[in-house]
Amino acid sequence: MPDSRSELKALKATKYTSTVRASSASDQLRASGYRAGLRILDLADRLRGRNHELLPPRRNRRFVGKGDFLKVGRQITDYMLAELGVGPAHEVLDAGCGAGRIAVPLTDVLGEKGSYLDFDIVPHAIEW
Repeated sequence: MPDSRSELKALKATKYTSTVRASSASDQLRASGYRAGLRILDLADRLRGRNHELLPPRRNRRFVGKGDFLKVGRQITDYMLAELGVGPAHEVLDAGCGAGRIAVPLTDVLGEKGSYLDFDIVPHAIEW
């Protein structure tokens, strides 16, 4: 049986690094076009009145996964209500919140005594 102390020491000694590969000019151009396309869609949403003040721009929704942003957020919040008993006076911590998918539906749940705190390691996902 492996010694759990030695496994823990090995885990603590592990250096977690992230490598960034150099992008080619075509990759950079493709990414630039993708971002520009999302900005155009954001503008079209605003002009058509389809934007919601609590809904992040499309360019930030990629940080929360696939699916309808609000619908999936409501499904997660419904689960939290049913299984965890989240109510108006609760304090909710959303670690790894992305663009805040559950923040919008929680505004209907949390009362004056409740609170919502979120954080993410990707600053521009939440700074909109």
